[in-house]
Amino acid sequence: MTLQKKAWLTLIALSLSILPLAIGEEKSANPFPADSAEHAALEAASPYLGDDAFLLRQDYWQGNLTTELGKALRLQFFKGNHYRFFFAVKPSRLPKNAQLHLQIYDKASRQVAAISSQDSSHVIELSFTPKSTDLYLIMMSIEVPKNSSARTGIPSVLFYGYK
Repeated sequence: MTLQKKAWLTLIALSLSILPLAIGEEKSANPFPADSAEHAALEAASPYLGDDAFLLRQDYWQGNLTTELGKALRLQFFKGNHYRFFFAVKPSRLPKNAQLHLQIYDKASRQVAAISSQDSSHVIELSFTPKSTDLYLIMMSIEVPKNSSARTGIPSVLFYGYK
């Protein structure tokens, strides 16, 4: 197992457990509580972390999304790699009947991959194999029913890795 995989597995173990901070003092050192977007995304990514060929990037996007405004990221992908994206929001902040959307566009603004959540899921996973090495635009958004008044910022995160 590579050092990077061991580091991620340790991070997941720490985020899913409670550890003592000091001798004789029991406190929570849980960096990603169960109701966090990071916890949900890492849990979705965990089946791939045992594969030595899969590398989960240590840098990731984290922020707040509103139901009115999404987020776009520009990332470079390489032909021959297979990428997996894990987009998650804080479960307790996701409005009822909301949908998550994750889309990838090439340099010609053509959609090359997309996924939307089902059943008000708070995490989605998207697989993508680029046809060429280039910059791509990643779009994340949250959609609520038209009759919903939910507009607040929702803690969100996007992790990705490749093989």
